[in-house]
Formats: sequence, structure tokens, C-alpha cells
Amino acid sequence: MTIALDHMSIPTTDNVATAEFYAQLFAGRYEGTRRDYAPVIVNDGLTLNFEHADPVEVRHYAYRMTPDEWQNVKDRLSAAAIPYGDSTRTSDGSIYERGGLKGFFFKDPNGHSVEIITHE
Repeated sequence: MTIALDHMSIPTTDNVATAEFYAQLFAGRYEGTRRDYAPVIVNDGLTLNFEHADPVEVRHYAYRMTPDEWQNVKDRLSAAAIPYGDSTRTSDGSIYERGGLKGFFFKDPNGHSVEIITHE
């Protein structure tokens, strides 16, 4: 059986600002709100639906991508002066490499822990 995640809802303090942030970060497509959420089409197989929540329960999200996409996200974070690091406790610009994968963590505008992963 092949299972793929099609879309998911992510709680936010400001769904429009968060959608714009992720659209820029992932080079996705944000075309405005729908009902009570702000969707970002990341690719043909994944849409992120940002929904307002008060308070926001902070969560962890991990995204696996190609090495080129990984580098592009890392470059966009650096250009925007958004700190990242090799764990959820660091923000020194380091990355981890283990088990054939490399990655880094950062906090999104809502405080969610975001992990960006690629293969080495």
C-alpha cells in the first residue's frame, strides 16, 4: 500500500502572514484564504492549510526534500536572518549529518519547530 500525506492543518496566530511566510520559504503558491484557512500549495502532493488558533499549541513539523530544495530553503532562511541550528535547542547556523541524512531546525512565526531534511 502506498500512503502519502495530501494536506494538513497547522494552527497559527495569523493564518495569512504564516501562509505568506511558507509560500516564500518553500516557493509554494498562496492564492488567498478559503473559508477559515489559508492554504499554501507546496507541490502537487502537499497543501499546508494554516488555521487561526488562540492559543497556538506548538508542534514539530519535518519536511524532507531534494538537496537542491534543501539548499534553497536554507538560503532563504539566511537571507531573511532567521536563525537555524542542528537541534531544536541551537540556532548557531549549524546542520546535522547522520544516517545518510542532513538537516536543520528553526522556529516558524508561530513558534512551531520546523525540521528541514535531505539525503547526503
